Amino acid sequence: MLLASRANPPKFLQVPKASHKNVSIREYLLYSPLPSPSLPSILPRHGKKPPPLNTRKVLRALCWMSCLVLMVNVFRWTRTEERPAPDLVYRHNGQSYEIVEDFRLPDYSSPLAVTDTDGESRWTIHIPANRGFPLPSKEYADICSHIEEVEKHVASIRGNEKEVASLKYYDQDPNYIDVAYAQLNDLIPFDPNFKPGGDVPVCKSSMIYVLDSDDAGLGGSLLGLWLAYGLAQHEGRAFFIDDTHFAYGKHSTLFNKPPQPNCRPPPPTHRVPCPRMSQHLVVIAATWKWTFGEAFHEKFSDKQIFDMMRLGYQALFKLLPDDQAYVDARVSDLRKQVGVDNLLAGMHIRRGDRHPDEFQYRQGYIPPTLYASALQKLVDSTTTMFLSATSHSRQNSTFILASDDADMYLDSELNGLAIRAQERITLASNKQLKGQHGGLGWERGFFKDAFWNLGVPESARKKKMIQLNSPVPTKDAKYHQVVTPDKDADTNRDYRLNPTPEAMQLRSYIGRAYLMDLAVLAHSDRLVCAVSSRGCRLLGVMMGWDKIERGYWKNIDIGDTVSWRSYL
Repeated sequence: MLLASRANPPKFLQVPKASHKNVSIREYLLYSPLPSPSLPSILPRHGKKPPPLNTRKVLRALCWMSCLVLMVNVFRWTRTEERPAPDLVYRHNGQSYEIVEDFRLPDYSSPLAVTDTDGESRWTIHIPANRGFPLPSKEYADICSHIEEVEKHVASIRGNEKEVASLKYYDQDPNYIDVAYAQLNDLIPFDPNFKPGGDVPVCKSSMIYVLDSDDAGLGGSLLGLWLAYGLAQHEGRAFFIDDTHFAYGKHSTLFNKPPQPNCRPPPPTHRVPCPRMSQHLVVIAATWKWTFGEAFHEKFSDKQIFDMMRLGYQALFKLLPDDQAYVDARVSDLRKQVGVDNLLAGMHIRRGDRHPDEFQYRQGYIPPTLYASALQKLVDSTTTMFLSATSHSRQNSTFILASDDADMYLDSELNGLAIRAQERITLASNKQLKGQHGGLGWERGFFKDAFWNLGVPESARKKKMIQLNSPVPTKDAKYHQVVTPDKDADTNRDYRLNPTPEAMQLRSYIGRAYLMDLAVLAHSDRLVCAVSSRGCRLLGVMMGWDKIERGYWKNIDIGDTVSWRSYL
């Protein structure tokens, strides 16, 4: 057995020189020791000194590395500035939206998740500055409808799903960041078109009610407007009205100027329809179910909601000076006709496209005789009979009537006892016109399709396959105008959103007639109507809660078991 030499480095065994040439390779290897298993020395072999350190090359390498790191950081910083990097947005996919991760701001209005300055997941509302104001009603509804998904997504990341799910009407979502705060912290970009300066400061919180272009009826707009005003006062918000796309024209064509706050509205990007804890809230008919939905009715009673509407009515229902002067004179004349011993009793009969909730009449209308008999009983139960069933003289005819069906004033079932609530602007019927001017009257009540076709040229109506003629607005020569069809009409024009001046004039006449009807009826001592009609609910607000409790305002729909209704 051969032992390895302990020399370091190991040395070969010496073989006699004389016999060196005669030694075979096998014998030579046997005489050669195995290499030592010890670690090699850190010193260079052959006794050479290590080369000196080249500091110039090291410095050059460090400089190149520093430049490379700096270029990478600059590139990442510029890319971040260009794209503020929201974590979660919505991507439109045909008929629906889906949640996607992205690093780019969407070019449409959407709720989105962001990462705040502390690295926490939060969510806010992004409205691009180029979208303007107001947005289409459908876009506002889309924002509100997708908030719940983003809200749940962020809550699942932060682990507070139960806390978010149990939020009440006035509870604050801990994961929500208001738009102003998000912009201030560079989470979403500022509105470049907004000028922060000015003598009047921006409101700290506000509510903007958008008068809708999608609703042909005026009653719903008034209910929502009054309730929004009352809610804004309850919450201490400044209140504004936007009439950019109002179906009846400008707000000033129907009402006096509303009270103005001592501050100005915020930038359009701050005006969001949801969530309701936002500093600047937009309310429109398309978002009622989020603003005035179940949580709202759980928080407030019917009486509280009524008081809010009543506050809005008192502040905003200010007719034009000429119309208000006429209403005052009309009520005074009716009081003289009624006399001291009788009551002023009113009826509101809605026909057209609004049908009763009562199952028996759901496909038709409540007969006018039921209105008359209900009003008779109401008066008889509170005072001496003011109407004789057999007497049809004008002296005893104390019914005042407002209806969207012009034929109601001539209906045989009412025995001709109904007096028009107002005669300043009246709707004409076929019976009254008898084919004059080749026009059609306002037939069987208010229908939205007829309203949208007011003043629309014949050629445009034919293209849209709507064979409706524009009803003549009034029998009064002062307001009587017949729109002549234009042979060169623009068939590509959206006459609903962009009506002709003649059509807008007709719309304003109808709106003013409706408002004066309500204003006169609101002075009734007793009144009957169907609560399925928004006009009926408006009259309840205008008469006051005290008269509703006393039964002076009476609903005859749904078996008269339902009183005033707070739902819009």
